[in-house]
Amino acid sequence: MSLELEYCYGSKYWNKGYATEALQIVIKYLRETAKVEKISACHLSINPASGKVMKKAGMIYDATLKEYRIDKNTNKRVDLVYYSTK
Repeated sequence: MSLELEYCYGSKYWNKGYATEALQIVIKYLRETAKVEKISACHLSINPASGKVMKKAGMIYDATLKEYRIDKNTNKRVDLVYYSTK
């Protein structure tokens, strides 16, 4: 079984390590308890901090889909960057 994670939290909590810690716990639970084989997540290229969270949580870079999404704030196309567990 495989799944894709998403997360979102308020700017009040940015840069405190909460997202990394939470993602690590979720990944551990999904692998050990739910027996999920492959876990993936993605972020918009204009939000590299989310990619750092994924790396710190032990995920590895998979691929970049060029101009795959439209950024709702700028209405411009941006890349979608994918990470997954080993």
